[in-house]
Parts: sequence; structure tokens; C-alpha cells
Amino acid sequence: MVDRIKAAVDARTDDSFVIMARTDALAVEGLEAALDRAAACIEAGADMIFPEAITELSMYKTFANRVKAPILANITEFGATP
Repeated sequence: MVDRIKAAVDARTDDSFVIMARTDALAVEGLEAALDRAAACIEAGADMIFPEAITELSMYKTFANRVKAPILANITEFGATP
């Protein structure tokens, strides 16, 4: 996963092209795993994170406070990816 982010960053020719990394870890592995993956993606060069499966505002706030990058908000009651 991180290798794909690095490859996208290395191939980017336009600075306005945004690389967003998605993590589905939350639904299966929990918040800490999702945060770890987000951090790895940011370290690899992702510009922003799409945390899939956040269903509660409090969890989104926790995620946003700990991830130091823009985050796509996709909070729905049916947000869990199988």
C-alpha cells in the first residue's frame, strides 16, 4: 500500500495534483490501526487521507486530531466497508 503512494508521489508532474490515501482498516482492525496506516501514508507522501467506516462524529474528531493532514469526511450510518 505505501509503495503505491510512493510511486504516485514520484510520478506526479503537477504540484496541484492531490494524492489521497484511503484506509479501510477501521472497520476490521480498529482506530489505532487506521491511524497507523494513515501516518504511514502521509510519511510516504500522501497529501490527504480518506478514513473509510467512520460512523460517529466523536471518532472523526479523534482521527482528525491525531492525523496531521487534510481528511475527507465521509461519515454515514452505513459507512462500514465489508
